[in-house]
Amino acid sequence: MTESQRPVALTATLVLAMASGPIVVFICSATGPLITDEFDLSKTEFGWLSSTAFLTAALASAVLGRAVDRVSPLTAVLVLHALSSAALLIIGIMPSLLALTIGLALSGLVQAMGNPVTNRIVAMRVSPGARGAVMGLKQSGVQMSQLVAGVAAPPLALLVGWSFSFIAALPIVALGAAFATLSLSRHASSSLSTAGDRRSGGVPPTVWLLAAYAVLTGAGLQASVAYLPIFAHDALGWRVGIAGLTVSLVGAAGVCARILWGHWTQSIAHIRIPLSTVAAGGAVSICLVMLTEWLDHTWLLWCAVVLFGLTGVAANVVVMVAVVGFAPVHELGRASGVLATGLFVGFACGPASFGVIADATDSYSVAWGTVVVLYVLATSLAFYAGRDPRPGRRVSPSPAQREDLP
Repeated sequence: MTESQRPVALTATLVLAMASGPIVVFICSATGPLITDEFDLSKTEFGWLSSTAFLTAALASAVLGRAVDRVSPLTAVLVLHALSSAALLIIGIMPSLLALTIGLALSGLVQAMGNPVTNRIVAMRVSPGARGAVMGLKQSGVQMSQLVAGVAAPPLALLVGWSFSFIAALPIVALGAAFATLSLSRHASSSLSTAGDRRSGGVPPTVWLLAAYAVLTGAGLQASVAYLPIFAHDALGWRVGIAGLTVSLVGAAGVCARILWGHWTQSIAHIRIPLSTVAAGGAVSICLVMLTEWLDHTWLLWCAVVLFGLTGVAANVVVMVAVVGFAPVHELGRASGVLATGLFVGFACGPASFGVIADATDSYSVAWGTVVVLYVLATSLAFYAGRDPRPGRRVSPSPAQREDLP
């Protein structure tokens, strides 16, 4: 591979590693109306099904975060893609509630590994000045998979069955494994050798505050993504294919948002500004979703979806840029695991709680109102969590690692 090709392959590796796990969840969300009809699921039951991946990820994140610090990035990424392939095949070959549950649980393990291993690769292989842009690109991998799922899964599901839409995602995972082999094989056993590596330290206190913020925004994000298509189908009477496009539009806007917010966050000294802005944007977006049903203006939902993609979805990249700035490289997998635990606790609680509230009240209004409250609380917490300016990076890449910096 030439020098000019290495940064491209490395960035593609990061993007596809982040896309590999959540693609299972996004396909499940995009085909949600068909799955709920086939298995006669209530909103609560579908919420618990959607939460399987995130509950698994929440339980596994701390352990897998530590494990990532002890193995080579290539090994971790290849294991990640292997688990994702298994999840897609299980659901695609044996379409049933049991297969969906197992596949979503495997997807949770993949997602638990995603941020720790990619954050570590960024810290090891990307120069400090370029990290914000690269973090934005790699976090946008989640929304890229959301975009693909929202556009491709509903028509595939209607033509050949919802289970085939999971099998159709396998080439994405295979491509990720190929790029990882190309970009990471030369450094399969490399590690940073610095004074910081020889010191034993804990996770910085700010990371715990960021984890609490991640719980709130994660719950709001995943509840919204899981139920936007079903809300559009049930409350507004949209066809399945059109309702599924809400997921893809959130994904398209989220790709742009995560790249831009990653770049902007890198250049802002006080992290509270981007943290509070994206959370406040999420609150406003969901208020617009509520107004859609009350005013019967369907165009308003499209505006809400775009705004949500540009703001609320970007909370993930902002906290990940922050943790790369606050945590030392030798503890980055562990710190990322703590942050990922908070994120996935939110992801697990969000859809399940939304479904319970919607069923109990026989209305979406109270459920959406709860999501607004979560984002308002996150906005308030952002001012406390980000009150101190971020420190500079504590270590620098070695000369051998600097060869591949984008």
